[in-house]
Amino acid sequence: MSAKRATCARISPQFLPRYHVLTVISYFWQLALLRANPSQVPTATWFVALVIAANLAVSIALSAVLTEDTTPLRISTAILVQQAALAGLLWTGLYLRELPRRFVPTFTAWLGCDLVITAVFGVLLPALQQLTGAQPTPGMLVFFFWSMAAAGNILRHAFNVSMPLGVVIALGLTMFATIISQTAINA
Repeated sequence: MSAKRATCARISPQFLPRYHVLTVISYFWQLALLRANPSQVPTATWFVALVIAANLAVSIALSAVLTEDTTPLRISTAILVQQAALAGLLWTGLYLRELPRRFVPTFTAWLGCDLVITAVFGVLLPALQQLTGAQPTPGMLVFFFWSMAAAGNILRHAFNVSMPLGVVIALGLTMFATIISQTAINA
C-alpha cells in the first residue's frame, strides 16, 4: 500500500483536525475509485455539515449550468429534497438491516464521493461540450455510471452485500430520491 493510501486509510473522527483538507479530498477520491471503505469517514457533526453544504453548492452550480430551469430557488429545492429523500431512504434501509449506526459514515461517504465526481465532471464539462455539442449526454452517462459504481461500493460495505447488489441498491435509492424530488418541485 502506498504511503498516500495508508494516510487516507487512517482518517478517523478524533484525528481529523490534524489532517489537511487535501487528505480528506484524497480519501473521497479513493472512494470514487472504489479503493476505500466508508467506515473510515469522519462523523463529526461539523464535518458532515461541511460535506453536505459543499455537495449542495457544487450540485447547484453545475445544475444551474446544465438545466434550462434557471430559477436558483427551484434548483436548490430540488437538490435539497433529493438529498433529504436519499438520507431518509438510506437510513430506512440500514435500519431494516439492523445497521443504523452505519448511516452517518455511509451518507457522508456517498455525498463526499458524489462531490468529488461532480467536481470532476464540472471541470471537464467545457471539453465534453466541445466534443459532443451543447448537451454532453454521453459524458453525463459515463459520470452517472461512475457515480453509481462508487455509491454501490459504499453501499456494499454499509449493507454487507455484494458489489452488484450494492449498485442495484444505489440505483434504486437514487431513482426514488429523484422521483420524490421531482414530485416535490412540480407539486
